[in-house]
Amino acid sequence: MTRYATFIRSINLRRITSPSIALEVIASGVFRSLNDVAPYDGGMNFFGVLGKTPNTQPKKGARMHCKWYGPVSIPLPYGSHDYHAPNVLFDFNGSGQHYQDNDPRYFLPYGSTIQL
Repeated sequence: MTRYATFIRSINLRRITSPSIALEVIASGVFRSLNDVAPYDGGMNFFGVLGKTPNTQPKKGARMHCKWYGPVSIPLPYGSHDYHAPNVLFDFNGSGQHYQDNDPRYFLPYGSTIQL
């Protein structure tokens, strides 16, 4: 099990997704990943304070604004992949330029039950 420190925070989050997925989230209150949940990226990715970067996908679509109140990891170093505990918002440089990272973001793993 990978260890990490967390603290409770309130964070405004932004995400760009397809319009059909955004409508499903609004109607159902649930995000369903179209990807296999086993890879390191199974869940919801959100822009960090650095905003969109050249590596951010997709570039266009429906903008979702969410508010998170709950456990947030400390900033994780580049190359960290084994962070999948549900109900924890993982900080992959989402809070700023702490580490060299070509994909700065916040990440909420699939299986989380806390509502945004």
